[in-house]
Amino acid sequence: MLRRCLCLVCLGITTLVAAQTVKVDFTNWAQSQWLPCREERFPKIVPFVQRQGYIENYIAPGYSEKEIVAAKDGIGVSMLMLRDFSACDVAARCETAFDRKGAPSIMFRAQRTGDITGPMYSLVLYEQGVNLWKYDGKKWAKVGASKFPVQPGIFHELRVYARAGTFAVYVNHERKLVCDDPKPLPAGEAGLWSGEGPCRFRRFRIGKLN
Repeated sequence: MLRRCLCLVCLGITTLVAAQTVKVDFTNWAQSQWLPCREERFPKIVPFVQRQGYIENYIAPGYSEKEIVAAKDGIGVSMLMLRDFSACDVAARCETAFDRKGAPSIMFRAQRTGDITGPMYSLVLYEQGVNLWKYDGKKWAKVGASKFPVQPGIFHELRVYARAGTFAVYVNHERKLVCDDPKPLPAGEAGLWSGEGPCRFRRFRIGKLN
């Protein structure tokens, strides 16, 4: 418990001196700043589309709600990786919204080969709270989770502070989760993920922690 408290203090202090901060406003999306990606299990890249004031994952017509949630054929699973950014210790946040079973996510410490993503952390917001997932290149495992109601259809601020193997997660400025990974991933890229339903991103910000 003492170690966790000390880590939280350190996280709070270091966010004040985050270096190389990148700020993105998706009202006018600068697409050249991002690299569209996909998971290896999906056959193709699914694009984000520009809407008025935000971007949204494209969901092709003709699929049932069950198929969308299950990401059949990769439907609705859109991924963007921020170009020229790589770090281990980060402070990241985004303004995001979802409808139905949508599950927007911040990816960080992501490894990549071309446009195929590999090991990473994925912080997911959904209607029942937040999950922090870890992909080791073979399988997904849950690092931490917190259940609480999240209202669909409106924007929420999702924020994560990652320092070594300790992670603190906030939703709308309220701390919702603190968890540890005894075998943390190394430095990697950062980006956004969406799936399981309509997901929107309005703003994104990430910085390296000193």
